[in-house]
Amino acid sequence: MITNGGNMEKRGISPIIATVILVVITIALAVGVALWMSGIIGGAGRGEQLGILPDSNMTLLSSTNNTNATIWLHVKNSGSADAQIIAVKLNGVNLPSSDIQTSAPITVKAGSDFNFIINVTSSDVGLTSFTPGTSYQVTIITSAGGSYSTQLTAISK
Repeated sequence: MITNGGNMEKRGISPIIATVILVVITIALAVGVALWMSGIIGGAGRGEQLGILPDSNMTLLSSTNNTNATIWLHVKNSGSADAQIIAVKLNGVNLPSSDIQTSAPITVKAGSDFNFIINVTSSDVGLTSFTPGTSYQVTIITSAGGSYSTQLTAISK
């Protein structure tokens, strides 16, 4: 044995105790990371949560040779915070705010739904006309940075 100053022995931690301590620390860290990822810690899961409901539609006006369309959007906010819609895109192109019949920003209260109409022309999105039966991607952008999309199939009226 190695002695230090005569009477006291110098000893380390038992390998078994060291292993148990490392396992406990590892489990505690894993639980902490799992809770954080699931949103229990850190506030994840709070905020807006918009959904574009399936009764939303896109109707083409045949009297204009399908160059004009009316998009009716039914949006629900199932989140815990109000959402402010600041822009709408059709096939990735920002629609002019003048196309939207409700002045921006559109506020959708937490737990409620909201309907609004967009009158769009094919030239707004770089097309010569819309095609009946074709799906067009509508995306809503919020002030919180959220992006919510759906596909609407154009129907002729």
